[in-house]
Amino acid sequence: MKKVLGENNLFTETQKDYMHFVNKHIFGFPRLEQYEQFIRLLIKVRDPKLSKEFTPKKVYEILNDSLQTLSDEDLRAMVDAARGKLEAEMEELKETKEKLEKSYKRAGELKAEKSLLEREKEAVGTIDLEEADEKLRQCRNRQEDARKEFAMYCQSIENHRNAIREYDAAARGIQKNIDAYQMEIEQLVHEMDELQELICFSGHGQILSLWKNSDGYDECKKIRSEIEKLSKNVEAALEELKKFKEIQIQWDRLSEECSSLEEKKAQAWRQVNDAETMEEALRDDLIEAYYGLEQHNQEFYLSKKELGQMAVYIQKYQGMPDYGSIRNLIGNIWEMKNQKLGSGLSALEVRKEKLAESLRVCREELKELEKVPEITPVRREILCRTRKKLTENHISFLPFYEAVDFTEHASVQDRDLLECQLEDAGLLDALVVVQKDYTRAMKVLGEWSDKILCLEDSGKMRYCKLTAAAGDMELRKMVEQILSNIGEEDDCRIVLRSDGYFRHGALEGYSRPETEACYIGESIRREKKKEQIRKKTEELQLLQQELETSEQEISGVKKRIGILQEEFHGLPVFDELDEAIAMKKDLNWTFEKCSEECRKKQKEKESCEILKKQSAQRIITRCRELPYERNIESYEEILGALHEYAYQLESFQIAGMRFLPEEASKDMHKQLIEKEENAIDIV
Repeated sequence: MKKVLGENNLFTETQKDYMHFVNKHIFGFPRLEQYEQFIRLLIKVRDPKLSKEFTPKKVYEILNDSLQTLSDEDLRAMVDAARGKLEAEMEELKETKEKLEKSYKRAGELKAEKSLLEREKEAVGTIDLEEADEKLRQCRNRQEDARKEFAMYCQSIENHRNAIREYDAAARGIQKNIDAYQMEIEQLVHEMDELQELICFSGHGQILSLWKNSDGYDECKKIRSEIEKLSKNVEAALEELKKFKEIQIQWDRLSEECSSLEEKKAQAWRQVNDAETMEEALRDDLIEAYYGLEQHNQEFYLSKKELGQMAVYIQKYQGMPDYGSIRNLIGNIWEMKNQKLGSGLSALEVRKEKLAESLRVCREELKELEKVPEITPVRREILCRTRKKLTENHISFLPFYEAVDFTEHASVQDRDLLECQLEDAGLLDALVVVQKDYTRAMKVLGEWSDKILCLEDSGKMRYCKLTAAAGDMELRKMVEQILSNIGEEDDCRIVLRSDGYFRHGALEGYSRPETEACYIGESIRREKKKEQIRKKTEELQLLQQELETSEQEISGVKKRIGILQEEFHGLPVFDELDEAIAMKKDLNWTFEKCSEECRKKQKEKESCEILKKQSAQRIITRCRELPYERNIESYEEILGALHEYAYQLESFQIAGMRFLPEEASKDMHKQLIEKEENAIDIV
């Protein structure tokens, strides 16, 4: 509910929180108790029957009920406050009396001075005029002071008269309160008299003499204690009457239940026997179903040893806690078969990926072979960019293998060895440039990367197994100069012997050919390219066939895995056997429960019989001193009347506590009025 309303809406979990929220945002009472009093007053005023008997007395009762009930401590505090206020006013009156006495004394002194001034005035003829003038001035000053003092006395008298009027008005208000409290007390006494006819309370006669007595508060407390004691005795007796009635009802119910349970017990025993027969039949059906898996399933089935274990597990099976052994056996078989098929599938997929990669590489190599005019040695990427840069700078060059060709003196073996020696010596793919472009070519190579052959004519006879094949005459001449530096003698700059030995500067060694010569000679390169394209095409076809075969094998293994999964999920289930076992357990439990309940109910019936006798004895003991009819209805009525009587007595006590301070306040105001009148007479 709180989540549905959201954070912006009010949500309270207790009635007190809700009341606090409503009072805060609507009524605004300082304290929550005042709001509760207001709600009780509204409920009382909006009573549907109120309009029929809306009298001044009823209004008084409603307003009285709406007031908060004062505790003993509250009443005591109110009395102490009234007493303190009375003492403060008496002290103030005493101080006022002292001031008035001083004023009367001063007035007498002023009268004496006035007489003296008059005598002095008569004798002024015999006194010096200046002295008489000074005395006259002093006399006039004293006369002015006396006039002011007289005005002050008049104001004091008026103040006393105002005080008398205020005290008289307060006394009339107090008298109204006294009359209201007296009417309330008489009404409460009348209502308690009516309740007395029902409850027959022995201390009722003392109440009428308490409300005008100063010790009535303590006496009311004693009477309230007696009422509470009587209420507790009535409650105890009522409780015993209710317990006896409950015990009687329970005894009748137990008698009926004992007969019903005996019938249920016999029926439950017959059902247990039927459930055992059905359970055994379902166990046999499950064992036969697992033995038949080999005939019906293609991938998932059990061996004879595993079938024997399964039969033992099924015979011992008593529910899901025992299914662990069966689940482990079936799971191990499925995992073994699935793992075997999965391993085969993984191997086939790896092989397929390798074949696909080989097929892609083969296709790319075939495309590259078909694009190039003739085959070339494997070069680094920077070498290709260098040679492109030389072409852009219009520098003529040829790789050495394109600039030469084999002569007729070179046999097939010589050709293979010679090409291998040139490759090992780093000469096969070296660039041949003419002498005039050497400097520019070296500048380009300084920024990029490659190697150049540019030699002067040695003056010797050219190498007999190689001949110049360059079409450009300048390049052809440079090739012939290079060939003049190749020979089998040790004094040649480039040594190439028939035993495989080679030397090129500081580099020397022996070569052993592993492949046929394929770069030197244009015809050889063309033929080699065709041969490589044919081989690559055959390799591509073979790879495609192998890839298709691999995909078919993968599809077959996946199909077998799907069949295995389907057969695994289609294994015979234990649901019906679980239901039969559960039903048997429930029936056994029902039978045992019926048997146990029969024993318990019989014991309960015997115990109930004892409780019934004990309860009857307690009723006699509890009700012996109470003058009421011994039934639940009578005692409930008496208990309600006692509670109402206690409430009326509490209201009577509160009204009395309010009446006495008002009486005291009334007497105090009478005394204050008398003192103010005496003060006026004195003035």
